[in-house]
Amino acid sequence: MAAAAVVLVALTVAAALYSPLFAIKNIRVEGAHFVDVDEIRRIAGPHKDENLFRFDASGLAEELVRLPEVKSVEIVRSVPDSVAIEVMERRPYFAVRDDDGYIMADDQGVAFATVDNTAEVQWMVEIDDLSILEKVAVPLREILTELPTSIASQVETVHVTSLEATTLKLTDRRVIRWGDDSENEMKSRVSLALLQQGHHEIDVSAPRAPTIS
Repeated sequence: MAAAAVVLVALTVAAALYSPLFAIKNIRVEGAHFVDVDEIRRIAGPHKDENLFRFDASGLAEELVRLPEVKSVEIVRSVPDSVAIEVMERRPYFAVRDDDGYIMADDQGVAFATVDNTAEVQWMVEIDDLSILEKVAVPLREILTELPTSIASQVETVHVTSLEATTLKLTDRRVIRWGDDSENEMKSRVSLALLQQGHHEIDVSAPRAPTIS
């Protein structure tokens, strides 16, 4: 009896793996905003008519994460003939002005799209060399997340020339020369105090000896 049950299971599995009833007919794309849905469908297209249980889902996911906008992908099979591609996109965190618009980059500094507006971006960045954005992204994020709300809400642009040289350009042409990502909490306190005193140009790169002009 046990042997017969094993044989029955094996036959059932074999039928599922080769039956045309389980050929992929529908491929859905979910979660796409920046990424070109047609490009995802083009990459996934060759998998149509493959058996639902035999097609290489992990291989398709590896192909899709090569798209610059895509951070990760989950592929879900639905019996009898459907596949859902759930896309986790890179979220815009930095924006850098470009001749063609604004380059979007995530919080790791990975540039992934060019758009016409910056409505969804947290920080506008001026950077002399876009290729260093990934190197400076994490320390820059540390600086920005340490800012008190009263300063953060007034930042119009973040100017970056290197890991050691960040400048915050605020409303009313006020400027805070921040320097590197060390002692961020102290720099925040000093900056806030000096701004409240009415100073417009502040250098807190050495927060124990700030300068004003």
